[in-house]
Amino acid sequence: MRKIYFLMLSMLCSLAVTANAQTLLDEDFEHTQSDVATTQMPDGWTAVTSYTGSHKGYRWTISKNSTANSTMSGYYYAYCDAPTYDKGDNDGIGPRKDYLITPELKLDNTYQLAFDWEAAAAACLNDRAMTLQVAIIDMANPSDTTVIFDIQNEEDVRNSGVPADPYGSYMWQNWAIHNSKIDLDAYQGKTIKIAFIYNMLKKVANVVYLDNVSVKYHQALTGPIAELDQTRYEMPEMYIGEKRYSEAIQLKNVGKKGLKVTGYDAPDCITIPGDFSKVDLGINETTTFQVAYKASLTSPAECDVVLHTNGGDVTLHVVANKQAVPDGYALELFEGEQFPPAGWKSTDFSTSVYAIEGDKSAYSGASLTDCYLETPRLDLSKADGPKKFMFTYYSMFSGEEVPYNDLSVWASTDGGETYTDSLWLGDYTKTDTLINVEIDLSKYNTDNLRLRFKNSAVTYSSETGVDEWTTYLIDRVLLPNLYGSESVPTSCEVEAPKQGETDVFIKNVQFKWREAQFAEGYKIYIGKKNGEFNVVNGADCGTATSYKLAQAEYGTTYYWKVVPYNSVGDATDCPVWSFSTQADHSVSTFPWIETFDDEKFAPLGWSVENASLTTWSRTNSHTFAGEGSVVAYSNKMEQTAYLTSPDISVPATGKYQLSFWWGNQRPVSLINDKTKLHVNNTTAEDGIDAAFMDVYVDGEWQQVKLISNNVEADGNCYWAYETLDLTPYAGKVIALRWRYIAHNYSKSRGAALDNVKIEAATADVSFSADGWDAYKVNYGEKEVSPTFAITNLGSESVSISSVNFGTEYFTTTLANGDELKPASSKQFTITAQASLAAESTDLSDNMTVTFSDGTAATFPVSAVALGSDIHYFGFERDATGEVPSGFTGINADGTASLKISFWTFPNNGGLLSFFVLNDSECYNSLKEPHGSQSLMTRCNSNGAFDDWLVSPLYTATDKSKLEFDARTWESVNSVMPAKGPKVNVYVSETSATDRSTFKQVGTTTELGLFNPAEGWTHLTYDLSAYAGKKVYVAIQSVATESLGGFYDNVEFKHFVKGLKGDINGDGVLNTTDVTALIAHLLGLGSYSNSLCDVNGDGRVNNSDVTALINLVLAQ
Repeated sequence: MRKIYFLMLSMLCSLAVTANAQTLLDEDFEHTQSDVATTQMPDGWTAVTSYTGSHKGYRWTISKNSTANSTMSGYYYAYCDAPTYDKGDNDGIGPRKDYLITPELKLDNTYQLAFDWEAAAAACLNDRAMTLQVAIIDMANPSDTTVIFDIQNEEDVRNSGVPADPYGSYMWQNWAIHNSKIDLDAYQGKTIKIAFIYNMLKKVANVVYLDNVSVKYHQALTGPIAELDQTRYEMPEMYIGEKRYSEAIQLKNVGKKGLKVTGYDAPDCITIPGDFSKVDLGINETTTFQVAYKASLTSPAECDVVLHTNGGDVTLHVVANKQAVPDGYALELFEGEQFPPAGWKSTDFSTSVYAIEGDKSAYSGASLTDCYLETPRLDLSKADGPKKFMFTYYSMFSGEEVPYNDLSVWASTDGGETYTDSLWLGDYTKTDTLINVEIDLSKYNTDNLRLRFKNSAVTYSSETGVDEWTTYLIDRVLLPNLYGSESVPTSCEVEAPKQGETDVFIKNVQFKWREAQFAEGYKIYIGKKNGEFNVVNGADCGTATSYKLAQAEYGTTYYWKVVPYNSVGDATDCPVWSFSTQADHSVSTFPWIETFDDEKFAPLGWSVENASLTTWSRTNSHTFAGEGSVVAYSNKMEQTAYLTSPDISVPATGKYQLSFWWGNQRPVSLINDKTKLHVNNTTAEDGIDAAFMDVYVDGEWQQVKLISNNVEADGNCYWAYETLDLTPYAGKVIALRWRYIAHNYSKSRGAALDNVKIEAATADVSFSADGWDAYKVNYGEKEVSPTFAITNLGSESVSISSVNFGTEYFTTTLANGDELKPASSKQFTITAQASLAAESTDLSDNMTVTFSDGTAATFPVSAVALGSDIHYFGFERDATGEVPSGFTGINADGTASLKISFWTFPNNGGLLSFFVLNDSECYNSLKEPHGSQSLMTRCNSNGAFDDWLVSPLYTATDKSKLEFDARTWESVNSVMPAKGPKVNVYVSETSATDRSTFKQVGTTTELGLFNPAEGWTHLTYDLSAYAGKKVYVAIQSVATESLGGFYDNVEFKHFVKGLKGDINGDGVLNTTDVTALIAHLLGLGSYSNSLCDVNGDGRVNNSDVTALINLVLAQ
């Protein structure tokens, strides 16, 4: 229990309310005798506050509405307020608590507290600035007060009967009056007071309102109680064959929390869609459901639907007004799987789940061309036959004025060749209402009449966009006297295999056709010669419109037809279709691999069986490797899609292994980690979705692998390497199958597959990269590679016997004895050590790794070891969002950079000059010449910037140069690009920060638009004029109409860094530098080799100590 402690005991004494009353308290504050806000409480009520100021609203106060019910109900209500911002005078500042206390109440029975309240949800729930609490003061021990309700506590709020915010913004609705009811059964037999606590948790807060406080007798609740908002529902008129849904029926829990529905009883004509198993209602919570009634000749006109709950049964009495379809008419409800239905034709109409009746309706929305839905042929040649056309439609309009597109009905007397008769035009002003239409066709005396719905086209303008439009739903169509209804069926149309289709997979060949008009069933005929149907000779498929042939032959042409039939007889003139199967693509030669790089899917020899909304398909986006990967995805629960390999003849001798890469995500969300091998550790499904791998052997499918939610500890999902030992299948013909199923399509992740491979079981070792180029390494320094991996994708363990380089300039963390188990990897790095030479040197080498099985692998490495007077900066190890280490950045205009949406570098939008940027932070926008980090300058909100990058102090020589690469942000492919920045180079002999001391070197370069085909612009500046001088070199990037620029590979050639002999870098040449150099030689200190090589011979040894002593003595 939550406890607070009250000190003001003297405020708690008052007379108790009379015992045995049905109502102990009923305070609506309407008896307040004041026309202005007052702190005078009703008789018996007490207000306790720590506020000492004069603002009435900063303690519990009774206020009056200017008009009834404008704030709370009636005219009067209680409230407690606080300042919403810090005014600086400390008036009303929190934290603090204010108490509004009821008279003393003797609970001689079971009672319930009820009250209305209202509060600012943002301040209360988001800012946690204040809350309203309810506490019980037990008069037997009034210093001990128990909080029983808090509007910040969702359980308290729901249990009191307050529903969730219908807008989903907060836990409860903002600025709405809420009524809470709290049982006081636990305090029966006690004398209590109730305290309403305005608990201000921060310095500033907002107001809370209180009204209509009552304590009344109520029957103690022992459990949930179910209640329907109506007990009788009358369905609208319906024809036999129709299915109608009720409006939403509300189920409410008027008892204790935890109302569950355990099932329902109803006749077969009644169904209730949805999942009652998820219903778990708190106090006063509700849920809604619909009842569906399917009318038939035998369905009862009245029936009861009984919902069983743990809070008692509730009954809904359903009344159905059903009637027979009029004689001579056919009813079309568009409920079938096929659209358009048999005999109908459609141009840009389809079916919608927004149904007028049942589960589907025909619909058409906006189109730049007219949309049509044509009826079957009608026979109106009999004078006494039916002559009316009837339907129901609905205009689903969400625009502001009126829709531009019209719905109309037209007639054709030449079998649909031309539609010249306009029969009906809908009223475009009648939207969002069901309209029944009846059209008189008595003027027609023909057996070749067709009717057509027309949804007229809308127009599009580049200035105004598309006209306002509506979606039309059409349903419950009554057609008079269908032509041919008393004769044999019409023939049907092919769906699969298509006429002339080639390379059809031979297993489980699916034959599909469209429904034929008036058909009661179908017979299928299949043969290898036209006219000779000896494979399947008239198999009766019943009403099914598909047939599966378990096994066909490779490389064979098949002929087939479908003959619809009814009680009159068989259809005539049924077409014969043909297709050919693929050649034999079974696998018997190894190694074998399927990369899915070919655009044809499924690959020859493979088969794919997709469900309506669960599919396997090929993608060329974010593939694992190569041009393609396979992806599975679902938009429907509990559907399975299958991807099956060709037959595979596993050799009887030798050991073979199957391997493949997969993941429980679509490829775009899977990471292909080149530095580490990730394997699948799934042991069970997670209830959302999963992929499976099965083997077909000995006449049955056996599940052997499963992947579900392969997210690793770092929160990422990687392509996982999977293997299967094929030894149990030696000498057998098998097939492989990958299945995907979603159990929760809204959360389903999908699945991906690539590089399915079978090979002899050996060690299979490879590197994660083709080699490493360290690029430029400064004199006497080291460059460490990115992390690489050496991976064993085979089925046998192997260990490293030796690791060797051809030169002394490279080393690695790989070591003799390192073991590579099957399906494992080992990470390693390589270090390039620059040659201690005065001139730059190209280094090229190979890392050769030999293994315990006698095999070897090589890894090429290279670097450029720079001379002692060259200083290169690639910025690869500098912190992003900052000026690179060793440089000075100047934001000359003093303005903040314009924030770049969706880029993730630190200090985005801050006061930046030149700053480091990584490709991963900017969607790989850099396209830099080397590495993955560069410098950037970014404009302010006006498209301008003036940024400087100033070097460390160097001593120039007669060969000094500055070189770097640059590009503008926008490219030749940009739409309406801004200009590029201007680049200048300056030199100062005195200051790294005083721009007035800098002088320009060379000319101004204005960067043009970046052309990816040409690469970055390389700039060179001659600084030999400053030979012998100590200088700071600055690069300026300036623009008045530019988004920004990128800079990289800054190289100071032929400069001496700092003061020669200043080993410790303190700017002074003295004996402390001699000490530092000796410590460096003894390994007791670490200083730059370029500084320690005092005599410039490319080596650091005792001769440099002698040279340094001479420099010190010469001062």
